[in-house]
Amino acid sequence: MTEKIYAYVGNWGFAPAPKGISIFQFNQETGAMALIETIRYDIAAGQLCLDAKNRILYAVNECGERRGEIGGGGYLLAFRINPETGGLTLINEKESLLPEPSYLCLDKSGKYLLTCHCADPWHVTKIKKNEDGTFQNEVLFDDTAIVMFRIREDGGIGDVCDVAITPGTGGNGPNSRKNVDPVTNHIQLVQVISRLHAVVQARAEGCSWPATRGWINWMPLSWTRIRRKL
Repeated sequence: MTEKIYAYVGNWGFAPAPKGISIFQFNQETGAMALIETIRYDIAAGQLCLDAKNRILYAVNECGERRGEIGGGGYLLAFRINPETGGLTLINEKESLLPEPSYLCLDKSGKYLLTCHCADPWHVTKIKKNEDGTFQNEVLFDDTAIVMFRIREDGGIGDVCDVAITPGTGGNGPNSRKNVDPVTNHIQLVQVISRLHAVVQARAEGCSWPATRGWINWMPLSWTRIRRKL
């Protein structure tokens, strides 16, 4: 019997395209892919990560708002794959802690999941009272970070192990307002915050490489498995 092969495509939902995860069946003789279904139209699944050994698919929901709130961050989801139908069953969902989780990857052991965040460089201005009774204001931006999660025995996403916050300029510097995405013409402001676009597994044990959007900036990151620290 020919082995059934399925492909999964994450839909980010850049207008007017839809969101969700599309499931295709791959024809090994013709190379064609037939759409079976698209699920979870409510999530901006800009990146997927496959654990082929355990038949688990991980996905980001690259949103900026926690449900029912303004702000608060996005989500990560874990799905179990049905090897006969290719269907996906949700195992669990976890908050990613920051807005717009843009990428995710497993470490070589498959026991830890890392995600990075693109976020947006919008600011808020707060009034601050000093100890001497005078007042001033301060401008605050979203953090961006690599967040590491444990993987549960059932393949679900467990608790956060550690966080590595990546600094930006905070809006200071001559190039902070000059960066424009060449495809969308959106102002990226990547030097205001470090808008992390990807985190991928490196060949070395316990290492990953996050990259900032708009630049070929690679920041080597390592962690110790015993301490589970970045």
